[in-house]
Amino acid sequence: EVTSLCMRHIERLMDQYDPEQDNDRWQAKYTALSLFLAVSIKGTIRQYGATTLNTKVNIAKFLQDQVFASLATVGPKTQPELIALLLKALMVFRLQLSQEDVLAITPSLTKLLKSSSYVVHSYTAAILQRFVTMTPIGDKFRRQLSPEAVHSVLVQTFDPLLQIITSESYLHNLWPYNKYAMS
Repeated sequence: EVTSLCMRHIERLMDQYDPEQDNDRWQAKYTALSLFLAVSIKGTIRQYGATTLNTKVNIAKFLQDQVFASLATVGPKTQPELIALLLKALMVFRLQLSQEDVLAITPSLTKLLKSSSYVVHSYTAAILQRFVTMTPIGDKFRRQLSPEAVHSVLVQTFDPLLQIITSESYLHNLWPYNKYAMS
């Protein structure tokens, strides 16, 4: 009963969000995503993401309707904090994504690699890295991407990744971290 109560609240919060408006309603979607993560995950392993899930939650539908759709329509008015949480949902549920899901979301992630937000493009790069390097966990979870799919993801993302590390802002932002690490 707690799950259904939370899911109704998540739906109400999602209904409040309007991506076309530049206001604080993005926080409703942020709260709904956070609550969804809390309700749907029973256990995780940092290396793999969510491994034990709440069976009363339709994670595939939520990812398709809310996460994939939102990442496909990210615009200049979308708050970086909201984008980061959408990316976190992908990171957490990566074991539940099919190869087709990963290939379908890759163009949206490629666009996010070009974001001026350091958090957004860094988190996107981390997700892509996890997608292409996933390894099996026993018999329960198998490698998600075939070698051909890994090649497809890498071909799409290689240029944007190189643009990040050669950009002036990256080099400028990297200096304080290197200075701190070297002291």
